[in-house]
Amino acid sequence: ISYSLKGGGSVERWYNLCLTRERLETAGTYDELLDRMVNSDALKRKRLHLDDPGYQVNTGSLYVDRQNQGYDLGSREAEAVLAAVGRDLENGNWGQYDWFRWTNSGDYAMGLSLSFTVLADGRAEGRDWIDITLTPAMEETAQCLLDLGLVTPEDLVTQKELYPDRYADEDVDVIDGVPYYDGGIADPVPVQKAVDDGCDRIVVVLTRLKDELREQKKDVAPARVLKHLYPAAAERLLNRYKTYNDEVALAKEYEKQGIAMILAPDDLCGLSTLTKTYEGLERMYRKGYAAAARIGDFLNS
Repeated sequence: ISYSLKGGGSVERWYNLCLTRERLETAGTYDELLDRMVNSDALKRKRLHLDDPGYQVNTGSLYVDRQNQGYDLGSREAEAVLAAVGRDLENGNWGQYDWFRWTNSGDYAMGLSLSFTVLADGRAEGRDWIDITLTPAMEETAQCLLDLGLVTPEDLVTQKELYPDRYADEDVDVIDGVPYYDGGIADPVPVQKAVDDGCDRIVVVLTRLKDELREQKKDVAPARVLKHLYPAAAERLLNRYKTYNDEVALAKEYEKQGIAMILAPDDLCGLSTLTKTYEGLERMYRKGYAAAARIGDFLNS
């Protein structure tokens, strides 16, 4: 905020203000007033420089994840895209800022930017740009990109559809108003739970090598996203690696006692979360099928 001083000078002060959902729904709070201003149609149009003679869109760029391909937009293409985004704005399908947005899983898997020349008295005085998030609701913009030949219908996939493994921890089942995540976050190898429930024969099926320790690093990014809405679940996700390692170690102890049997691959056959081949899957299937033949004898022992 800039303040004008009586002596003719000015001073700027920066504030970090926390917004809450409750205040956002209460008229007259700074949360509600800020939201009303930012999400007004006038400010949305200003962000796109629509009907502003001081700005001229002339270039842009589009990156399509599915194609792994980027495109530079010419002036006519940039103008057509800007007009399409403007139509989506008029239809209520673009520009609504979500203060509590914590994931981009529902956005199209592509990036769009438009570049503007800043004009003063008809002369170029500078540049400005805007990054535009594309969503399935933006039908006008999607159709424009199709008409321009920049994308195909197959390219119009969301981040979660194209990269399901990145967003696996977002899937939430709601039962009686309570959100539930996959139990693997809190108890990935529930051997002790089975023992506590009275089981005297436990078959533990692992998808990792039996002696491979799980590391935390792959859970850090999804936990950071998750914590905005479900901090307790995020905390369990951050500690999943330790829980997994401890429970596998416990399963090995129960295996020595004859209570548990661990089935685990001795070779991953070149497979990983993001790398799969038909040959690798076939080999892994055969290994698992053969190992499972021991289960009957174990349960009857």
